[in-house]
Amino acid sequence: MKSSLKLKTSLAALAMVASAGVLAVPLTGAAVTGYATGYAVSGSSLTGTVYPAGLSGATLSNLLTGNAASPTGDVELGRGGVLSASLTGMYDGHTVTLSSLNYSDWSSTGLAARYITSAATAIGATLNSTQLAVATAVFLGDGVGGAIDPWNYVSDPNVAYANVTLGILSVGLAGYFDATSILAALFPGQTVPAGSQASEVVKVSIDGGAAQYLYSFTATNSGLTGPQGSLTGNYEVTTNIPEPGSLALIGLGLAGLVATRRRKAKQAA
Repeated sequence: MKSSLKLKTSLAALAMVASAGVLAVPLTGAAVTGYATGYAVSGSSLTGTVYPAGLSGATLSNLLTGNAASPTGDVELGRGGVLSASLTGMYDGHTVTLSSLNYSDWSSTGLAARYITSAATAIGATLNSTQLAVATAVFLGDGVGGAIDPWNYVSDPNVAYANVTLGILSVGLAGYFDATSILAALFPGQTVPAGSQASEVVKVSIDGGAAQYLYSFTATNSGLTGPQGSLTGNYEVTTNIPEPGSLALIGLGLAGLVATRRRKAKQAA
């Protein structure tokens, strides 16, 4: 009986800790290389400062503290796919790198078609193969760069936070809470429902592994207003990260409790 109670208590405690967000651990030693813009909260607005030489230390940590509903700032990586930047941090011995995108990320990986298909689904539209090919060609444009092609506008992600909870890396992408006008420009002739949402894209690599491209079409209102009315919503994207040693120890502890209970049950029988 005591063993059973102890097991239930431990499981309940673990669930409470997880639900409270206590296990959310931010990346440590975070630093930015390349062209970055740091946005800090000032009242209900975000003010920008350009850090072309890189951004690090306490200033960077302060900008990346918070969550989707209560951000303290964010860091914009790169500029329109022309100027690049990366944010690198550590978690439990693993190196996590968040980066801006360039033309080749879109054109050589099939990402452009995937993003357009997902965006179409988000607004309730269905594209046939011909429509998708045309939309992809328009999205990619001439590939020269600058504020001329649609891909440029979603290649410099604004990272509001990056942390790990129970083996899941969560990244907040700050953007437009209402992206209806942006999606309407992406799909001319299509009916885009009011309040439609779409995020920028962040490239994620863990321990130098294969790149993952993360984006979302569901945002949380940030309660803030940034330049040109942007940064009003946060889009949370996630990916798996190798389980930290601390969680492994918790798992071993729970497994031990289960084993002890089973042994006592057998003895009692």
